[in-house]
Amino acid sequence: MDQDHKFFRWKQTRRNGMLSYVSKRFLFCIIALISGRFISLYLFEDPTVIEVFFQNFPRYFLMVVSACFILCMLEWHIKELMFRRKLAKHNLEQS
Repeated sequence: MDQDHKFFRWKQTRRNGMLSYVSKRFLFCIIALISGRFISLYLFEDPTVIEVFFQNFPRYFLMVVSACFILCMLEWHIKELMFRRKLAKHNLEQS
């Protein structure tokens, strides 16, 4: 992918805001992780493990939610830092 295309695409994403970006990424990660866990649970585990899983589900859910939120926020800040560096470089080239 062309670097300038990434630059302008992130510029558009920035206009929507951090809350929109993080919430979309967060929901995607949560849905993917939990549905994958349920699918693997029902396909590969015996019934006693399923019962234990549902007893520990609140703990698992909190762990996944907090980890996904932290990673999504970290991703936003890293991409924002890369954008600002590219913007500074772009402004220096124009001078």
